[in-house]
Amino acid sequence: MAEAQVNSVSVTSIDEERLKFRVICGINAANHPPGRVGEYKFQLPPLTAYGNSNHYNQCVMTCDCVSFGCQDGLILDPTWSDGVTFGRIDCIELKADVPSAQTGAVRRSVGQNVDQHLYGAFRQMIPLKCNLVGGSDGRIASVGIIATPVGGVPNTGLFGTGPYAWQGEGRGDPVLSANPFGDTLTLTLTHPAFFAALKLVSHATGAGGADEGSYSFQFTITMVPNK
Repeated sequence: MAEAQVNSVSVTSIDEERLKFRVICGINAANHPPGRVGEYKFQLPPLTAYGNSNHYNQCVMTCDCVSFGCQDGLILDPTWSDGVTFGRIDCIELKADVPSAQTGAVRRSVGQNVDQHLYGAFRQMIPLKCNLVGGSDGRIASVGIIATPVGGVPNTGLFGTGPYAWQGEGRGDPVLSANPFGDTLTLTLTHPAFFAALKLVSHATGAGGADEGSYSFQFTITMVPNK
């Protein structure tokens, strides 16, 4: 008779998992207090006592994924703007004002011969794709995946219509940062090659349009015990 196999998990690993937290942050710019372009504040209360303990002053932190769209489903063309110019971008640099000595950014723009070095905060580059996310009225036909038949023949001309969102996954391993719980954090969105913070506007209204964005982030934060 074959011996029964027993799978077990050590107490140590369970305790380690208790130090890991998933935080989902959603920001609707229309309901957000006015401030600087591309800067969004939110409160991050401790989820358990681990986040409010003097034994855990540090963490390793990463942004798993983001999704940026427009809260108004009638805005089909969310476009990035710094308030002066606007256009499509390929990635975003996410900065959180959580102290960290483990990240840095170096930028040199066209026509400049001096590098700008930025340190002292959590930073992560996130490649972005502009994806179709649905129609404004909720019907499959407006999404464009299954077009409305015309004369019994599928109308493929509707393919690709509907609102879009900019989506991406964070790259790289978590980095050591200060404990972010119990504080008001500021998230800033920029492009790694430029200096200005960015917001989503409707392409139809131009660079000076209102911030129309709905910004969603997922973070994984693992507390690190003090030595």
